[in-house]
Amino acid sequence: MPHRSNWSTLVRYALDIIDAADTRRGVETVNSREGANQAVLVGDFLLARAGIEAARVSKEVAFSLAVTISDLCDGQSLEGAHEFNVDRTTDQALASIAGKTGALLRASCHIGALCVGELERADALAEYGMQFGMAFQLVDDLLDLVSTDALMGKPVNNDAKSGVYTYPVLVALAEDADPDAFRALMLGAKDSQQAADELKARVLASGAVTETLNRIGEYNKLASACLSDLPDCPTRTGLMELPERYLNGILTEKSDPAHRTW
Repeated sequence: MPHRSNWSTLVRYALDIIDAADTRRGVETVNSREGANQAVLVGDFLLARAGIEAARVSKEVAFSLAVTISDLCDGQSLEGAHEFNVDRTTDQALASIAGKTGALLRASCHIGALCVGELERADALAEYGMQFGMAFQLVDDLLDLVSTDALMGKPVNNDAKSGVYTYPVLVALAEDADPDAFRALMLGAKDSQQAADELKARVLASGAVTETLNRIGEYNKLASACLSDLPDCPTRTGLMELPERYLNGILTEKSDPAHRTW
């Protein structure tokens, strides 16, 4: 099967190029050191290797991998289509997440089940991965607002600067008393650190963090419910506990205490 490091690395290369990121989790990116062309070639090589390994397992695994690559491209394209779109909706933001992080974790769980012959449970595990992926990305969207560069190992308060208006920002926009001024800050964040900081402050002062945490909790519950028909065993218990443990653990580890309002 495609090795986990291949999956995460090839996706990271693509995102590093798209984001023009110099670091990722505190490590220098290939594109910043060797250039975008070399990063594309390395990513293509890893993608090809993943396809080879998938085909060696079974046609079902190879098909799942191909579907996922297609979904990832669609999800990233959808996000790109809404860059700097101050009228982006929360549903559109969630649809992009489903095509990206949701699809990636869905594939990890689905392919894992196929590789051990659990064909009857593969769909349930795939849906578990999708729901956990939705929650996972919303946690990451929150951390862009409540963490620090040092804690995250990459720049934070950066999504709005890149024109990616995430779920918590869009929730805050919907409830803001002066949405026109809020949209002006969204657009101004690209070139003004002051606008980016003010936008962040308005989001944190709103109910957006609480609403995003509630939505994460809903996805976590849906993820755990997907496993209800699996045999009772330590693996099932661990998977059911993972979404909530990840949420609590990462927020405790990565969030700035000054921004913890939950």
